[in-house]
Amino acid sequence: MKSSVRPYFINILILALAIVLSIGIGSVMIPPATILKVLAARFPGMMIESNWPETVNTIILQVRLPHTALLILTGSALAGSGAAYQG
Repeated sequence: MKSSVRPYFINILILALAIVLSIGIGSVMIPPATILKVLAARFPGMMIESNWPETVNTIILQVRLPHTALLILTGSALAGSGAAYQG
């Protein structure tokens, strides 16, 4: 891997870890493996057996994932506006 690509790769890994932790931590703790299975089961063609309760599905897809997506968009907007202001 080129040295110019490595920082981007590390930042993407840290962002993915932060997303999984943001979805998993709450009043109901959800293990990272379950989060990844629930998200992968939403892709067409994935044959994943749903052995988790329906409440976990609802918590992840209807409560925590939209909240996390809005946090990511807000952080991106603040980072972009900060960079524009400094420029």
